[in-house]
Amino acid sequence: MYRLLSEEGLEEALQEENDVDKTEKEANNLKQVEKNQFLSVVYAAFCGVMFSFTNYIYGHFSTSGTVTRETFAFGTLVFAVGYYFVEFIHFKRQGKKYLTWQDSNFRNPETGKFCWKRFSAIFLYSAIILVSGYFLLYTFQFGTYGNMNHGILTSLFGLSAIFSAVLAYFLFGDRLKIFHVIGIILMLICIVGLSLGSTKNSEIELLDETAAEISDTPLFYALLSIALGIICPISFAGSGMVVRYASNNYGTKSLQLTLIGFLWYNIVLFPALLITYLGGYQPFIASDFLLNTFCGILGAFSIIVLNKALTLGLAGPVFALANLQIIIQSILDAIFLSQVPTWIEIVAAVFGILGCCTIALGPDLAKKFKSNHEKYQASDSKDI
Repeated sequence: MYRLLSEEGLEEALQEENDVDKTEKEANNLKQVEKNQFLSVVYAAFCGVMFSFTNYIYGHFSTSGTVTRETFAFGTLVFAVGYYFVEFIHFKRQGKKYLTWQDSNFRNPETGKFCWKRFSAIFLYSAIILVSGYFLLYTFQFGTYGNMNHGILTSLFGLSAIFSAVLAYFLFGDRLKIFHVIGIILMLICIVGLSLGSTKNSEIELLDETAAEISDTPLFYALLSIALGIICPISFAGSGMVVRYASNNYGTKSLQLTLIGFLWYNIVLFPALLITYLGGYQPFIASDFLLNTFCGILGAFSIIVLNKALTLGLAGPVFALANLQIIIQSILDAIFLSQVPTWIEIVAAVFGILGCCTIALGPDLAKKFKSNHEKYQASDSKDI
């Protein structure tokens, strides 16, 4: 009987120890998730600042045509090649082999064979960022023709938070909450406000003969810019979801996927840049070329940080915080490009910012409020 009780006591002790270990493991996992979400917020906010300067430069040169897109892509090529060169030197100093099949991004770690899924993910990402760059270019170009403030126009990019949240729900099970729904409504008000504000812009002298042939007023270009501004965030969200899906399901590192994407889409855009300049289709201006290249380098770094944020946190809030660029770019455009927004556009942008903040911060604020309320009720019950 004593022996039986001893065995039962031992089993209970082991069970209690396992329960404690399980609780500690769950607590550590929860801390890691909270840490990752905090880092994703920091990275996303940083991207918002960087994107504001990138979009300012990109928008400034948008009227130069496709050469702006090609030069921006050249900047991403410089960034990728520079990164791989520094990495190569680092490996050589450590006496390690570089670019081995064992560490290849196209190798299936389980079978050791070529992984077509990884290849397809990188190819799809390259295609999306290739196309999205042109959408962004013409959004700014037509916005200039329509006399629209580029910073106000980027408030439409806040829709990427909505599109990514919906995609993430179906792909990764990210669940939308009431704050996301409220944020969507606020973003829709922003779109309507921008559409109405574009009709209040005063007429300006169109910048080229092609524009004059299409329309006698900037309204046509303003509405076209808004339409493309809605398409842009779809491509942004799509590229981000490809990175996250490949990272979660295929084990592809977000950094390597992004860098290879930069190399691959330059297979198309770098020859186009050479043809543009060598063929005399566009005069080569060294200062413009260098500034656009710097814009591409800055943009490449920002995209890498954004993709890292997407692998750490919820897609919707990450894209929402990245749209802090609205405020900074609106100020830059108003000061340096004399693109003063109308009062309707300002109100619309405020709704857009509120929508972004609601999506990003609402759940955390509600969680803290609930936690504080529970503590307050617990303290009241003790006093009683």
